[in-house]
Amino acid sequence: MGLFLLVVRLAFVRSADPVYSPQTISDAHGNAAGNDSVITWGALPAGEAYSAAAAKRISEGLSVYYDMVHGFVNAIFIKGFPDEIVEKLLTQDLKYITDNYSTFITYFIGYAIAVAVGLLFLLIFPIVALCFCCCRCCGNCGGKMRQEPKDAENTCKKTTFVMIVLICSAFLATSAACIYVNNENMTKTLAEINGTINDNVKDMKTFANNTIAEAEHVIGINFNFTRDALFREMDNIDYLVGIPIREEIKSKTNISEVLNTTNTLVASMNSADTALSAVESAKTALDTSITDLNTALNNFESNMRTIETNCNCPTQFPPYAVSTNINGSQLPDLTSARTSMNSAKNANLTQSIAEANNIPQTVKNESNSTVADMKTSIGDLSEELDDIQSQMENFQLSGPNASIDIDSYLNPLDEYIELLTKYDKYRWYGGIGLASVVALVVVFCVLGIVFGCLGSDTKTPPYERGCMSRCGGCFLMTAAALIMIFSALLMLLTFPTFMLGAPIQEVLCEPLTDMDKLAKYEKMYSDSQVGEGNYTFGKMILNNATINLTLNGILRSCRNGASAFNAFQLGMLIDIDDKLNYSKTVNITGDIDTMVIDMSTVQVYSTDMKTQLADLKAAVGVNFTQFFEELANNPTSVDLDQMATSIDTAAGSIPDPHATNLRAQATELRRIKSQEYAYLQGNVTALNSSVANMEAAVSNMPTQIDKIDTGLNFTQEYISKNVSTFVKSQLRVFADRVVNVIDSFVDFTDDAVKNKLGKCEPVWNVYNSLIVYTVCYNFMDCFNGFWFSLGWAVFFFLFGLIFSVKTAKYFLRMDKCEEDLTEEDEEFDYANGHTGKEPVVQPWEHHTPAKGKFWQKRNKVQHYDSNCPDTQHSSNIVPRSLPPLLILPPIVQTIRKGDGSRHPTPDMLDSDINVILGQPKSPPPIFPFDDSNYDRYAGLPNSLKPLFVHLPSEPGNPLAPPTYAVKTDHTGHITSNSANQRTQSMVNLRTEPNNENFIRRSLIDVRNAPVTMDTVTPPPAYEGRNTPEEQSPYAEEKEDDKEGDEGTNVINEN
Repeated sequence: MGLFLLVVRLAFVRSADPVYSPQTISDAHGNAAGNDSVITWGALPAGEAYSAAAAKRISEGLSVYYDMVHGFVNAIFIKGFPDEIVEKLLTQDLKYITDNYSTFITYFIGYAIAVAVGLLFLLIFPIVALCFCCCRCCGNCGGKMRQEPKDAENTCKKTTFVMIVLICSAFLATSAACIYVNNENMTKTLAEINGTINDNVKDMKTFANNTIAEAEHVIGINFNFTRDALFREMDNIDYLVGIPIREEIKSKTNISEVLNTTNTLVASMNSADTALSAVESAKTALDTSITDLNTALNNFESNMRTIETNCNCPTQFPPYAVSTNINGSQLPDLTSARTSMNSAKNANLTQSIAEANNIPQTVKNESNSTVADMKTSIGDLSEELDDIQSQMENFQLSGPNASIDIDSYLNPLDEYIELLTKYDKYRWYGGIGLASVVALVVVFCVLGIVFGCLGSDTKTPPYERGCMSRCGGCFLMTAAALIMIFSALLMLLTFPTFMLGAPIQEVLCEPLTDMDKLAKYEKMYSDSQVGEGNYTFGKMILNNATINLTLNGILRSCRNGASAFNAFQLGMLIDIDDKLNYSKTVNITGDIDTMVIDMSTVQVYSTDMKTQLADLKAAVGVNFTQFFEELANNPTSVDLDQMATSIDTAAGSIPDPHATNLRAQATELRRIKSQEYAYLQGNVTALNSSVANMEAAVSNMPTQIDKIDTGLNFTQEYISKNVSTFVKSQLRVFADRVVNVIDSFVDFTDDAVKNKLGKCEPVWNVYNSLIVYTVCYNFMDCFNGFWFSLGWAVFFFLFGLIFSVKTAKYFLRMDKCEEDLTEEDEEFDYANGHTGKEPVVQPWEHHTPAKGKFWQKRNKVQHYDSNCPDTQHSSNIVPRSLPPLLILPPIVQTIRKGDGSRHPTPDMLDSDINVILGQPKSPPPIFPFDDSNYDRYAGLPNSLKPLFVHLPSEPGNPLAPPTYAVKTDHTGHITSNSANQRTQSMVNLRTEPNNENFIRRSLIDVRNAPVTMDTVTPPPAYEGRNTPEEQSPYAEEKEDDKEGDEGTNVINEN
């Protein structure tokens, strides 16, 4: 019975419960709904990719340059373009413009000045250029090939002119590059415009197709998923409504406690049944043992009576009457308890409980008809949406059945583009020619500067300038000639292109690229076309001029990624909220409110259930006190051991054989005590224990049965009177859940249509790429940049012309005049740069020729080693031996510094030496190095010894000090310097004798210190010195020289 009731309980709690199925639903498009009926919508389909690339300038690197062009245009239209002219042009009121032209003059003053300058340049420059050429041909205007000495040697002026020409060349090179780039970009823009148009048209078709696909997704796929979610909710009404009703009953009636009590009752009932069975078995065993004990005692008593009859005993016979003291008939009868228990076990106690468990199924059965009607209404709504979807699929942008045939507008445009592309090559050729002219001027200017600077020297007379310098001057004059020839042509091309490009930039491209200006011009157009306060696009698209729909607003919205519905304000044309009002077709809330679920038939506590509980209560109502009282009695009426002892005692006074028989009966009595008596005693104990267990098992069952009875009575009364109100409220919750599903679809669809469906970025891309970038940024900027570069070139042509001519004067070979080179001309010395100052004549110079004649005679001297056949090296360094001899510096290529002095360059040149000792015509002999002079070269590396010669001032006496010596540079002019510097260089040689590189550098230092008239103290005697280093007269100073500044102090003391 306990197992049966447990199954009943489990069926009530779990098995009969409906399951919400399916727990989740989803589709292939990312839509999903969980068991909470909240729908997660998938993303809209990505659609086809757009083919048009992001709009960009054709030359991003020239953006600064184009800003300069825009700045120039804005400068000439500093007050902007007058709005009144635009308004009157739109209304075709030309008379107002002509009558009030004076009020607009200030707007065009900058433009007029620019036009006037161009016209004047076209008229005046050719005349000025012609006059300049004629003037040059006549020997004027710099045409005379004569240059003043001061001007020829004016380095500052020459450098300034060169720098100006280079700067002009740099600007002209930039202009040529800009001309070429803009010319190329215009051609490239025209070549790419057809592809740009096709890509944008293709994107518009893709936009239309993607929008239709998105609409089909929202209307078709999403609604089908919504329908599936709605049908799932309706099919699970038993779970969504029935179980909450049952749970409400359980919570309000404390039926959960009743179920817990039933669970306890089931456990107690099992224990009671087991205990009852144990009591029944123990009682049966007790009855058997009582019977066995009575039989044994009766036999004992019969034998004792026989012995007593046969024995004529003189003494009193021992007592032997004995009987059982426990009467089984006095115990309670368990037959009725067993019958009641079996009745409770075998009865159908689940019938009433199953009624309560079937509440969800009852709800479902009662709602079947209403649910079927709602499904039919939802199907009708689906058919309406299918009609809208088929209408959208018929929308096309091309083809015979197209709603808007874009191709019909593109065909004429393709013809115009093809024509422009065909003839654009001639314009390209012209642009290349103009860029080449400017570049050619730059090339000639740069070549002129390079050749002129490399081939000229300020010490060279103008009439002696070389071919390279002369080429430089010719190049500069060629550049000037090109400028005079082509400047008017460049201005002729600049003038009309400027007159066309500047107004287009100001009137057309500025508003098209600036949204604020576009809004202003659009308002002017709307006011002129549809009246003030009305809107042209509102009338064109929505057929309502009062709707604030503007091109500016559309473009701004599309640029920000708005949907077509919002950008074009289609809400004014289509009431999307009305279209999505499903209540006109499906009244879900009303249908569910009219649903009736009758709970009065639900019987939780039936009459049979009451009878079953009463039988169970009777089954456990046993009189356990009667059991315990009867079982408390002794098993026999007398103590069997004491009776056996008294019989043995009596047998001692009775003769045999009667004594023997008595002893045998005593023994039998003891056996009965140990067997039948003991068996009975054990059964009494067992029955007593079973009864106690049963009493404990059923002690709480009556109370439990009463509690169940009370709880079921209350539950039944609550269901009958109060549950109908809760059923209505639960149906309302169910209706809200179903409505939330369809509202989720409506909300998503509304948001998708208004904010996501058909994002019109392609519309902005068409405008941005075709109008803003292709027309304005790429073509018009290149067009305006082209004439701006031409004007730039013309501007710097003027400076280039002037300074090229002036600079060429310093490079061209001038005519030679007799008065330039005379003995009396002491104003300018090309050799040493002395200007206006009489040079100081040294004592040894009185036999030298005059400076002018010395130069003019090209005085040549022999190479220093022409008389030295043993010299092994033709070095460009002419060293001398260590002191007391002098080192004669070589004649090297020199450069002039600001102070007029000359210093050698790193490149050494073999040159002649003119040594004048006493008499110029009698130079002393030059002796090469040999072993006899070894002590004079002590400490020098062998690699340097062949470079040295010694030069005594007295022939035949090599040890005598020189009296004086002089040297000349390659012009034959005598130079001088201090002996200290020369002597200091000698100390450098002596202090580092083993460092070849240092010695060579020191020789160069010595070379820079020309010899003057000095007397050198002869060295001390060499006697007593064994090695060349010891024999050196300066050996003892070697260590001191290392600590000093290259031995300067030591030499100064000497």
